[in-house]
Amino acid sequence: MATPWRHHLRRIPPISPLPTSPRTARFAISRTLKSAASPQHVRHVPLCRRTGLGRPIAASDAATMSFRSPVSSGALPLLQYPPARRDESVVDEFHGVPVADPYRWLEDPDAEEVKEFVERQVTLTDSVLARCEEREKLRGQITALFDHPRYDTPYKRGGNYFYYHNTGLQAQSVLYVQVITKMPVE
Repeated sequence: MATPWRHHLRRIPPISPLPTSPRTARFAISRTLKSAASPQHVRHVPLCRRTGLGRPIAASDAATMSFRSPVSSGALPLLQYPPARRDESVVDEFHGVPVADPYRWLEDPDAEEVKEFVERQVTLTDSVLARCEEREKLRGQITALFDHPRYDTPYKRGGNYFYYHNTGLQAQSVLYVQVITKMPVE
């Protein structure tokens, strides 16, 4: 007696000689996959129906479409990123291969130049985020999601129990200790 699930198995035919162009490769792969799938389980949905546009997207349409931006409807001005100095003199050698590291100076967080650079980056970021219409709505949603008490799993060390607790909107959880005292046996 035949196994009932065997009718779902189909032999995948081998792909004929290697395709010579990307278009040929896509056709060969799609032909192989279509022949391997059973027709009652495969339904082709055209791109225009999947996108809900009612017609295929032309390249010229895609270039001119305007999607809703998280920033206000006014066009963003050209952003002036703070210049980052390149130090071409820093070169390391790994396994005989010289590797330049022109931004090594950014690795020292206490350097005045790094502090000034970071401050200019923060100023630029704040100027863009200040124009974001959805920012406060998103902040409210995230705050609502995080505003609930959280307890970490308690653990025992040295005869005491420790656990972390956050009331909801605390920046960090607080470590609590429960001292174990021995109860007199009656």
